[in-house]
Parts: sequence; structure tokens; C-alpha cells
Amino acid sequence: KYLGEAVDKVRREEHKALMAEGRDDLKGSKYTWQYNPQNMSARQWRDFKSLRESALKTARAWAIKELAMSLWHYVSKAWAKKGWKRWLSWAVRSRLEPIKKVARM
Repeated sequence: KYLGEAVDKVRREEHKALMAEGRDDLKGSKYTWQYNPQNMSARQWRDFKSLRESALKTARAWAIKELAMSLWHYVSKAWAKKGWKRWLSWAVRSRLEPIKKVARM
């Protein structure tokens, strides 16, 4: 929940900055970042894939969130601990304040 909200906050901040530059890269993408990629239609996936592979801060925030979601599936405690440490390191170095705030919780 908190990571999803952090991704949305990054998206809102970035969308505002892009609109000030006359760009609408993130226009209409609010719910796209919240969908589970496995539940997307082929068209949604194609549109999302181009956003996800862009240099947008929102794409980076989403990738950090997705990594955290994947860590819940670890079976080995040692691997899970190593994975969470790696995730925490990435999150606090991300320069994305909403993500850093969640990482510090």
C-alpha cells in the first residue's frame, strides 16, 4: 500500500514538472502504474512497456516497488534478508523522496 502511494506521488510530481515543460508523457497513466502487469491486455502492456522503459522517475519508482513485491516470495530466510538489504540500499539511494520515506519506515 505505502509503496503504491509513493509511486503515485512520484508520478504526480513528475507529471506536474513535465506539463510545465509542455510534455504529456504521463498523461492518463495514473492507473496503469497500479495494475498488476500480469492482468494487462496486450494493448495495455505495449503502452506500459514504453513508459516502463523510459527514463522517467515514475518508471524507476515502479521498478523499486515491483522488486519489493517480488521479495515476499523468497523461501530462504538468508536470501530474503539479502534481497531486502539490496532493495533498501536501492530505495534510499533512489533520489525519490516518497520512496525513501517508505524505505525508512
